[in-house]
Amino acid sequence: MGSLDELAASVAVYELRQAKWTYDTLQEFIRQNSDCQLGGDLFQVAMTWAAEDAAVLDLRGVTLSGVHVSEVNLDDAGVSGLRIRDSLVDRVVLGAFVSQSSVSFANCHINKVAGAISQSKLPEGIEITGATGETSFDTLDTTDAIVQFNVEDSVKALLVSLKKLFRQRGSGRVVGAFHRGLPQSIEVYVEPVLKMLINQGIAWKLRDVYHPVRKHSRRVHQLLDNPFASN
Repeated sequence: MGSLDELAASVAVYELRQAKWTYDTLQEFIRQNSDCQLGGDLFQVAMTWAAEDAAVLDLRGVTLSGVHVSEVNLDDAGVSGLRIRDSLVDRVVLGAFVSQSSVSFANCHINKVAGAISQSKLPEGIEITGATGETSFDTLDTTDAIVQFNVEDSVKALLVSLKKLFRQRGSGRVVGAFHRGLPQSIEVYVEPVLKMLINQGIAWKLRDVYHPVRKHSRRVHQLLDNPFASN
C-alpha cells in the first residue's frame, strides 16, 4: 500500500482546478472512499490544494481507515473534522495552522511528529491514541521552530523560504505565504531572499507564485537538516 507522491498530487490539483472542481466536491469523494487507499490519496490531493491556497480544509467528520498517508502538514494549511484510524502516517507537522485544525489519530503507526517534543505536549485539537510502533517527536520542521533558531534574522528568512518552497505540498507558493507566521524583524528579509533565490536559479516566479527548481532539492534538504554545516 503506497501513498500518492507530491508531484502526482500537484498534477491532480492542477487538473481539478482546470475542471472547475470545488473543495466540497473533493470532500464528498473522500467521504465515499474513506475506507480504501483512494480516499487517502484524495486527502493528499485536498491537502495539497489547501496548501496552495493557504486554506483550512473542513472534512466534516470524515474517518479515513486502513490507508497510507504520507503527510498531514499543518504548517501551510489546516484541516478540521478529520479522524484517521488503523492507518500508516509517515509524518505529522504541527505548524502555523494547528490552532485552526482538529485531527485525531487512533491505532495508527505514525513515524514522525514535528512541532511537539512528546505526545503529552500535543496542542489542543490534535489527538493520538493507541499508536503502534515508535513515533519520533521533534520541533525542527516548523516555521515557529525556525523563528526560535539561534541564527541571524536574514538566515531565518532564508530557511523559512526554502522550507516553504521545497518541503511543503503543492507546485508553488504565493508571495503572501512566505510572510505568514513571521515577526516583522524577519519578514523584512523575505523579499530580498526570494529575489536572491531567483537570481541563484533555486526558484522561479510566475506572476505572484514562486516555484522551486527541483534539481536543487537534495542541496536544500541537506541545508535544512543541518544549517550549521552550510556556508
